Amino acid sequence: MGMLALSWVIQRGKRRTGMGVRSTIGTGLICLLLGGCAVAGLGGSGAAPATYNLATPKISGMRAAKLARLVTVSQPTAIRALDTERIMVSGLGGRISYYAGSAWSDRLPRLVQSRFIEAMQDSGAFSAVLTSNDRVEAEYTVATEIRSFQLDVEGGNSTASVEIFSKIVDERKGRVIATREFSARTPAPKDDPAAAVAALQESFNKATLELVRWVAVPRGGTGGA
Repeated sequence: MGMLALSWVIQRGKRRTGMGVRSTIGTGLICLLLGGCAVAGLGGSGAAPATYNLATPKISGMRAAKLARLVTVSQPTAIRALDTERIMVSGLGGRISYYAGSAWSDRLPRLVQSRFIEAMQDSGAFSAVLTSNDRVEAEYTVATEIRSFQLDVEGGNSTASVEIFSKIVDERKGRVIATREFSARTPAPKDDPAAAVAALQESFNKATLELVRWVAVPRGGTGGA
Protein backbone atom coordinates (compact mmCIF):
# COMPACT_ATOMS: atom_id res chain seq x y z
CA MET A 1 0.00 0.00 0.00
CA GLY A 2 2.93 2.37 0.71
CA MET A 3 4.28 2.05 -2.85
CA LEU A 4 0.82 2.56 -4.36
CA ALA A 5 0.31 5.72 -2.34
CA LEU A 6 3.78 6.96 -3.33
CA SER A 7 3.04 6.29 -7.00
CA TRP A 8 -0.23 8.25 -6.70
CA VAL A 9 1.59 11.25 -5.20
CA ILE A 10 4.24 11.21 -7.94
CA GLN A 11 1.70 10.88 -10.76
CA ARG A 12 -0.38 13.67 -9.25
CA GLY A 13 2.73 15.84 -8.97
CA LYS A 14 3.67 15.26 -12.63
CA ARG A 15 0.44 16.89 -13.71
CA ARG A 16 1.72 20.12 -12.15
CA THR A 17 4.70 22.23 -13.20
CA GLY A 18 7.67 24.00 -11.60
CA MET A 19 7.64 24.40 -7.87
CA GLY A 20 4.24 22.72 -7.64
CA VAL A 21 5.81 19.36 -8.70
CA ARG A 22 8.67 19.62 -6.23
CA SER A 23 6.37 20.69 -3.41
CA THR A 24 3.82 17.92 -3.96
CA ILE A 25 6.34 15.09 -4.46
CA GLY A 26 8.71 16.24 -1.72
CA THR A 27 5.98 16.69 0.86
CA GLY A 28 4.29 13.47 -0.16
CA LEU A 29 7.55 11.51 0.29
CA ILE A 30 8.10 13.02 3.73
CA CYS A 31 4.56 12.24 4.83
CA LEU A 32 4.76 8.63 3.60
CA LEU A 33 8.06 8.11 5.40
CA LEU A 34 6.76 9.66 8.62
CA GLY A 35 3.37 7.97 8.23
CA GLY A 36 1.11 10.60 9.74
CA CYS A 37 0.62 14.03 8.20
CA ALA A 38 -2.13 15.39 5.97
CA VAL A 39 -1.23 16.79 2.56
CA ALA A 40 -3.46 17.52 -0.41
CA GLY A 41 -6.33 15.55 1.06
CA LEU A 42 -4.27 12.48 2.04
CA GLY A 43 -5.76 12.53 5.57
CA GLY A 44 -4.16 12.34 8.97
CA SER A 45 -4.71 14.30 12.16
CA GLY A 46 -2.76 16.35 14.70
CA ALA A 47 -2.98 16.64 18.45
CA ALA A 48 -6.26 17.86 19.92
CA PRO A 49 -6.15 21.58 20.81
CA ALA A 50 -6.18 22.84 24.38
CA THR A 51 -9.81 23.87 24.92
CA TYR A 52 -10.83 26.93 26.92
CA ASN A 53 -14.27 27.80 28.22
CA LEU A 54 -15.92 31.09 29.15
CA ALA A 55 -17.40 31.11 32.64
CA THR A 56 -20.80 32.68 33.28
CA PRO A 57 -20.35 36.11 34.88
CA LYS A 58 -21.79 36.30 38.40
CA ILE A 59 -24.47 38.98 38.74
CA SER A 60 -26.13 39.70 42.07
CA GLY A 61 -28.38 42.25 43.70
CA MET A 62 -31.02 42.32 40.95
CA ARG A 63 -33.72 39.94 42.20
CA ALA A 64 -35.55 42.67 44.11
CA ALA A 65 -36.20 44.48 40.81
CA LYS A 66 -37.56 41.44 38.97
CA LEU A 67 -39.55 42.32 35.85
CA ALA A 68 -42.44 40.27 34.49
CA ARG A 69 -40.75 40.07 31.11
CA LEU A 70 -40.11 37.32 28.61
CA VAL A 71 -36.82 38.10 26.88
CA THR A 72 -35.29 36.30 23.91
CA VAL A 73 -31.51 36.43 23.46
CA SER A 74 -30.46 36.02 19.82
CA GLN A 75 -27.16 34.46 18.82
CA PRO A 76 -24.68 37.31 18.35
CA THR A 77 -23.44 38.22 14.89
CA ALA A 78 -19.72 38.64 14.21
CA ILE A 79 -17.29 39.07 11.34
CA ARG A 80 -15.77 35.87 9.98
CA ALA A 81 -12.51 36.41 11.88
CA LEU A 82 -14.42 36.15 15.16
CA ASP A 83 -17.08 33.64 14.09
CA THR A 84 -14.84 30.71 14.94
CA GLU A 85 -13.60 28.50 17.76
CA ARG A 86 -10.08 29.92 17.43
CA ILE A 87 -8.72 32.47 19.92
CA MET A 88 -7.89 35.63 18.05
CA VAL A 89 -4.84 37.87 18.42
CA SER A 90 -4.65 41.32 16.82
CA GLY A 91 -1.14 42.60 16.20
CA LEU A 92 0.52 45.71 14.86
CA GLY A 93 -1.40 47.28 11.98
CA GLY A 94 -4.46 45.15 12.66
CA ARG A 95 -2.80 41.91 11.55
CA ILE A 96 -4.92 38.96 12.69
CA SER A 97 -3.59 35.64 13.93
CA TYR A 98 -4.74 32.84 16.22
CA TYR A 99 -3.11 30.80 18.96
CA ALA A 100 -1.96 27.49 17.55
CA GLY A 101 -3.16 24.43 19.44
CA SER A 102 -5.77 26.37 21.44
CA ALA A 103 -9.50 26.88 20.96
CA TRP A 104 -12.72 27.98 22.63
CA SER A 105 -15.08 25.21 23.69
CA ASP A 106 -17.56 26.29 20.97
CA ARG A 107 -17.89 28.87 18.21
CA LEU A 108 -17.49 32.23 19.90
CA PRO A 109 -20.97 33.65 19.03
CA ARG A 110 -22.71 30.53 20.31
CA LEU A 111 -20.58 30.48 23.47
CA VAL A 112 -21.26 34.17 24.17
CA GLN A 113 -25.01 33.70 23.63
CA SER A 114 -25.07 30.81 26.10
CA ARG A 115 -23.28 32.86 28.75
CA PHE A 116 -25.56 35.87 28.20
CA ILE A 117 -28.61 33.67 28.73
CA GLU A 118 -27.18 32.07 31.87
CA ALA A 119 -26.15 35.44 33.33
CA MET A 120 -29.60 36.92 32.70
CA GLN A 121 -31.31 33.86 34.18
CA ASP A 122 -29.05 33.90 37.24
CA SER A 123 -29.67 37.62 37.79
CA GLY A 124 -33.31 36.91 38.69
CA ALA A 125 -34.36 40.13 36.94
CA PHE A 126 -36.56 38.46 34.30
CA SER A 127 -39.50 36.11 34.39
CA ALA A 128 -37.91 34.00 31.64
CA VAL A 129 -34.92 34.19 29.29
CA LEU A 130 -35.39 32.35 26.00
CA THR A 131 -33.81 31.54 22.65
CA SER A 132 -35.55 31.36 19.27
CA ASN A 133 -35.53 27.58 19.65
CA ASP A 134 -37.99 27.82 22.56
CA ARG A 135 -40.81 28.77 20.16
CA VAL A 136 -42.32 31.13 22.70
CA GLU A 137 -43.20 34.67 21.72
CA ALA A 138 -41.23 37.04 23.94
CA GLU A 139 -41.93 40.69 24.65
CA TYR A 140 -38.37 41.75 23.92
CA THR A 141 -35.44 40.45 21.91
CA VAL A 142 -31.84 41.27 22.79
CA ALA A 143 -29.76 41.27 19.60
CA THR A 144 -25.99 41.65 19.86
CA GLU A 145 -22.93 41.98 17.65
CA ILE A 146 -19.46 40.94 18.78
CA ARG A 147 -17.22 43.72 17.50
CA SER A 148 -14.09 42.79 19.41
CA PHE A 149 -13.07 39.70 21.35
CA GLN A 150 -9.33 39.28 21.11
CA LEU A 151 -5.95 39.94 22.64
CA ASP A 152 -4.44 43.15 21.26
CA VAL A 153 -0.64 42.91 21.16
CA GLU A 154 1.42 45.98 20.36
CA GLY A 155 4.72 47.37 21.54
CA GLY A 156 5.25 44.54 23.99
CA ASN A 157 1.90 45.18 25.71
CA SER A 158 -1.02 42.72 25.66
CA THR A 159 -4.61 43.79 26.35
CA ALA A 160 -7.82 41.74 26.20
CA SER A 161 -10.43 43.71 24.30
CA VAL A 162 -14.17 42.93 24.35
CA GLU A 163 -16.71 45.14 22.55
CA ILE A 164 -20.34 44.13 22.16
CA PHE A 165 -23.00 46.25 20.48
CA SER A 166 -26.54 45.52 21.62
CA LYS A 167 -30.06 46.55 20.73
CA ILE A 168 -33.40 45.81 22.35
CA VAL A 169 -36.32 45.10 20.05
CA ASP A 170 -39.89 45.52 21.26
CA GLU A 171 -41.52 42.56 19.51
CA ARG A 172 -45.06 43.84 20.14
CA LYS A 173 -44.36 47.11 18.37
CA GLY A 174 -41.82 45.73 15.91
CA ARG A 175 -39.18 48.39 16.53
CA VAL A 176 -35.82 48.96 18.19
CA ILE A 177 -36.28 50.82 21.46
CA ALA A 178 -32.69 51.04 22.74
CA THR A 179 -29.09 50.56 21.57
CA ARG A 180 -25.76 50.65 23.35
CA GLU A 181 -22.17 49.45 23.05
CA PHE A 182 -20.47 47.70 25.95
CA SER A 183 -16.70 47.47 26.08
CA ALA A 184 -13.94 46.53 28.49
CA ARG A 185 -10.17 46.22 28.26
CA THR A 186 -8.01 44.18 30.62
CA PRO A 187 -4.19 44.00 30.60
CA ALA A 188 -2.75 40.51 30.14
CA PRO A 189 0.59 39.69 31.85
CA LYS A 190 1.91 37.98 28.73
CA ASP A 191 1.08 36.91 25.21
CA ASP A 192 0.01 33.28 25.56
CA PRO A 193 -3.34 31.42 25.40
CA ALA A 194 -3.87 30.95 29.15
CA ALA A 195 -3.11 34.59 29.97
CA ALA A 196 -5.22 35.80 27.04
CA VAL A 197 -8.24 33.72 28.08
CA ALA A 198 -8.01 34.88 31.71
CA ALA A 199 -7.91 38.53 30.64
CA LEU A 200 -10.70 38.04 28.09
CA GLN A 201 -12.83 36.44 30.80
CA GLU A 202 -12.39 39.52 33.01
CA SER A 203 -13.29 41.88 30.15
CA PHE A 204 -16.29 39.73 29.26
CA ASN A 205 -17.48 39.77 32.88
CA LYS A 206 -17.42 43.56 32.98
CA ALA A 207 -19.22 43.97 29.64
CA THR A 208 -21.86 41.34 30.48
CA LEU A 209 -22.61 42.86 33.89
CA GLU A 210 -23.31 46.25 32.28
CA LEU A 211 -25.37 44.66 29.50
CA VAL A 212 -27.64 42.67 31.82
CA ARG A 213 -28.29 45.65 34.06
CA TRP A 214 -29.07 47.78 31.01
CA VAL A 215 -31.54 45.23 29.60
CA ALA A 216 -33.29 45.06 32.98
CA VAL A 217 -34.11 48.79 33.02
CA PRO A 218 -37.92 49.30 32.65
CA ARG A 219 -38.84 50.76 29.26
CA GLY A 220 -41.92 51.81 27.31
CA GLY A 221 -44.06 52.20 30.40
CA THR A 222 -43.84 48.47 31.16
CA GLY A 223 -42.16 48.92 34.54
CA GLY A 224 -42.69 45.57 36.16
CA ALA A 225 -45.02 44.50 33.39
